[in-house]
Parts: sequence; C-alpha cells; structure tokens
Amino acid sequence: DPASERVLVDGLPTGADGGLASLPDGALLVPVAGAVLRVPPDARGLRAAQAAVHATGLGAPGRVAVEATTGEVMVVDVGATWTELDVVEPGGAYGAPATEGPDAGDGSLPPAFAYRHGEGCTGGIGGAWLAPPFVADAARSAYVFSDRGCPGVWALEPGAGLHLVRIAPDLPYRLGAVVAGPDGAAYLLPAGPDGGPILRLAPNG
Repeated sequence: DPASERVLVDGLPTGADGGLASLPDGALLVPVAGAVLRVPPDARGLRAAQAAVHATGLGAPGRVAVEATTGEVMVVDVGATWTELDVVEPGGAYGAPATEGPDAGDGSLPPAFAYRHGEGCTGGIGGAWLAPPFVADAARSAYVFSDRGCPGVWALEPGAGLHLVRIAPDLPYRLGAVVAGPDGAAYLLPAGPDGGPILRLAPNG
C-alpha cells in the first residue's frame, strides 16, 4: 500500500550500499562510506546526520549481516588493496582510511579475516550467516560470502580458528550477493539482470 510508506532516515551520504540489516532490538544498521549507522526502531524522518554512528574507520562497507541467534554483525569492507570481513562492534573503530588489512598496528580493531586483492579478486560482496549444519561439522553459524572478481564461494567460521572453506566451484559469471533462505540454504544472486541464473547452495554443499 503506497499510502503506508514512511521515511525512516533521509539524506544518506554518497556510497550508501543499501544493504540494511535489523538488530534484535529492531534498530536498523545502514552501511555508508566510512561507517555503519544505527537507526532506532522508532525513527520517523530522521536525517542521516542525526543517526547514531555504530562503527567507524571502514572503507567502503557493503551489505551487513546479523547472526540470528547471537546478534553478531559482519560486514564486508572493501579497501584500496584489501578486503576485510569485520565483526562490527558498537563504537568500534577499524582504522580506514589510514590502514587496512590484517596488521594495522595502530590500535584499531582487526578484521575477522582479510585478503589482498589480486589474481582477479577485486573486492568482497555482501554475504550471509548460515546456521548449522550448512557447513559440515560446524559448531556454529558460518559466514558465507563471495568476491566480485573471484568466482568462488567461501564460508568463514569465526569460532573455528578463522577457518576458511571453499564451498562452491567457480562460476562462469560474477555474483552480486549471497543471501540466506528460510530453508537453510544459500542463494547465489548474479550481478545484474543478465548475469546468470540464481543458484541454490544446499547445506553441506
């Protein structure tokens, strides 16, 4: 119903990804250039400058994902030469643009995982938390993601020594997003309307 539309937050800066995520308390997390904003659940016509800054020191954060049980927040942050997977903590500072990658050395929060761009990898795309048993023998949810240049799909288990698992073969087209389905599977969305089919990746591959 168009009449039910209401503006929650307006005036977002250039670079807002649009990958919203909801926290357990109903607040929205909004990635923008350099930061993640927190919009309260009762927001009405809030200006972006009035929104609380949930985390800073990010380069170009993409889609935010919230783990359903623990509320843990993960964001893919694409820098100039590194892609970071950052566990977003309230008030966290992650060092960009001064530093990026796994060894900042400046007191900023380190990424859960980071990889250097190269050999076709140009920057991670937003992923999703998938609950057990999506990854075989995983004790907890795994974060599943891809890269806009590298065609594979990977799963990161932060509670298992940052164990990275390749869970899908190379695809002949680029992915635009990895989303979790209500059936416990991951759905692989192509980049653009003509990029390829939507694929379903079942638990345990």
